[in-house]
Amino acid sequence: MHALEGLEFTGPEQDILRDIRKGVKTPEEEPVAKAAQQLRKSTTCSLRSGEWSDRDGLLYFCGRIYVPPNSDLRRRIVSLCHDTKIAGHAGRFKTLELVSRNYWWPNMSRYIGQYCKACDMCLWMKAQKRKPFGELHPLPIPEARWDVVSVDFITELPDSHGFDAMMVVLDSVSKRSHFIPTHTMVTALGSA
Repeated sequence: MHALEGLEFTGPEQDILRDIRKGVKTPEEEPVAKAAQQLRKSTTCSLRSGEWSDRDGLLYFCGRIYVPPNSDLRRRIVSLCHDTKIAGHAGRFKTLELVSRNYWWPNMSRYIGQYCKACDMCLWMKAQKRKPFGELHPLPIPEARWDVVSVDFITELPDSHGFDAMMVVLDSVSKRSHFIPTHTMVTALGSA
């Protein structure tokens, strides 16, 4: 176990802290770490310099560990607070709250939102936010034959006597049908 500012990090979080230390070791290459280092050295910005601190090889912003711009490292941190059984795929805001307890990086909220939006498990289990589908009701029974008909087209048939399509007209009561030869490119006026 590794104790850090009253918190105990175990298992995967120890590996994450080790990788964070590796990423922040060179402030010359890291723009945020470089800016924080210059801010702490500055005598004119004493208020802002108190937000940044260095302890145990880690850079802190407002008491939270700064995570360098390593996409794999940030993904591991969010995964730890979102994908594990104890976290339970809680959603964007709960995941942000869990991550921001110990860690910070610029645009963290946007990153976590995109991560949660792309989470396969969340997409499968997400409740649908739409009105339920209406009930199916049967069509009224027609009173006489040929009162209600349905029309369908069978197209792109082999050419026969100059026709390459068939219009099928079906009576809903007797199920009697008429097959009328026509063309594939027939218009509404031609069908009528």
